[in-house]
Amino acid sequence: QFMSEYRLAQPISVFGARTERVAVAGSSVMAILDQADPRPLAKQLGLETGYDQDGKFMAGRELVSRDVTDPKTGEAQIESIILSVSTVASHPGKTLAGCTYSLDLPEEEAPARPELAPPPITGPGSDGH
Repeated sequence: QFMSEYRLAQPISVFGARTERVAVAGSSVMAILDQADPRPLAKQLGLETGYDQDGKFMAGRELVSRDVTDPKTGEAQIESIILSVSTVASHPGKTLAGCTYSLDLPEEEAPARPELAPPPITGPGSDGH
């Protein structure tokens, strides 16, 4: 299942709109708003549109990107929080607004991903001579 939806006991106010419904998907927490067009809210929040076609809309902006240290391991990590506004096919006429939270390894410490590496250069002269 892509996301889990919950009905709150009391309505909440999110960016000036009231809702009783929230959704959780992976590391994202989003309010489900009764707004068919997500564009005005995305503009109000100063978000960058990442996708807007085929009835699907996604916009976002990184609010936090900071270096942190895991208190247990001492490992360096990057904490990131991204504000987003989007639509999803399962909820026509609704706009999802919320944040995605992540902790990632710095680029130089990220594990090697050999499946993404270019193929080795082979043939005459490929040894640098």
